[in-house]
Amino acid sequence: MTKEEIWSKINLLKAFCAQNGISVDELFELSSHMTRIENGSPFDIYYEDGEITRRIDLIKNPIAFKIFSLLDKRELWVSTLVLNKADFAETQVYLESLPKISSHSWRIPDTNEIPLLLENNFEYLSNLRHIFDLPDFMEADVDYEEGFFGCFDDDHKLYGALYFNRKGILDYFPGAYASNVSLTDKLNWWSVCDAD
Repeated sequence: MTKEEIWSKINLLKAFCAQNGISVDELFELSSHMTRIENGSPFDIYYEDGEITRRIDLIKNPIAFKIFSLLDKRELWVSTLVLNKADFAETQVYLESLPKISSHSWRIPDTNEIPLLLENNFEYLSNLRHIFDLPDFMEADVDYEEGFFGCFDDDHKLYGALYFNRKGILDYFPGAYASNVSLTDKLNWWSVCDAD
C-alpha cells in the first residue's frame, strides 16, 4: 500500500470506530482475535453440542482440545477447564460429570503426561483459553502448597506435579516435592481422555 492508501484506510477505521464506540485498544485486541480466528485452532476442539472442528466459534462452549504427543505418537483430549483445589473424591465426581468424548473414559493424567500438558502445547492452549475467555489454567502467583497438579505415577499411586509461573517459564517435578500425596489433599486436576 502507498502512504496515501494507508492514510485513507486509517481515516476510514477511525470513522468506523467512532461510529461504533470502539477504542483504539479494543481495535488492537479485536484485530489480533480476528487473525487467530481466521487461522483456526492448532488442535481439534470438542464443543458442547458435540461438534469436533478446528474452527474457532466464540458462540459455542468448548469442552476439550485434542493434543498430540510426539513422544509416543498418540492423541489425547485435555479438558478446557482445570478443577482447582479439590480432593480425589471430588475429582471422581467431576470426571463423571464431563460429557463423553470417545470410547475411553475421562481420567487423571500420569506423571509422563504432565510435561505434554504443561510444556509442549501450553502456549497454544493458553492462546485458545484467551480467545474463548476461559479461566486461566494456572494462577499467576502460585503458593507452593496450592500449586500441585494431581496425577498418578508409574505404579498408579497418587502424586503431585509441582508447577509455577515465573516469567512465563513452567516447570514440573513429579514426586520431587509431593510424593505420598494424600487422597484428601486439595490439588488441581486437569482431566484427560485418550482419543480413539
